[in-house]
Amino acid sequence: MDETHDFDLWKLKHKELIWVFTRYYDSEELQSFFHPMTDEQVPFRSLVMTHYRKANNTDELAELCGYGVHTFRRIFKNEFGVSVHQWLIRKRAENVKFRLSQIYISFVDIIDEFNFSSPQEFNCFCKANIGDTPSNIRQQYLQSSDKE
Repeated sequence: MDETHDFDLWKLKHKELIWVFTRYYDSEELQSFFHPMTDEQVPFRSLVMTHYRKANNTDELAELCGYGVHTFRRIFKNEFGVSVHQWLIRKRAENVKFRLSQIYISFVDIIDEFNFSSPQEFNCFCKANIGDTPSNIRQQYLQSSDKE
């Protein structure tokens, strides 16, 4: 510390930083972010949270986490309570929905980001897993932002 250290300012900034972390990130994302700063062995859940966005399926996620597929499925089911496939679809839907809420991001960019093979596949995925078409979901976000 230097001679300009202001403990009250430090406490205020510390509170602000904690508020930002807890407001904009869920506990799994925070755990994944802060884990490298601790010297512990990586827990299974942290491995999954670190790698799931890079995986398109169970086999890829198991490989990224350093497990065989059968062992990975068993441990995953015990840890998360659902199959890897169901969980990956749910997380993908959450992430797609979040990206749809960012109205400045085009559908084409979302399709590319999440590796949809066509706009039709994107549309079907949204209907099946989010409950409506991408256009209707985006429209709901536009309407809710107009009311604010």
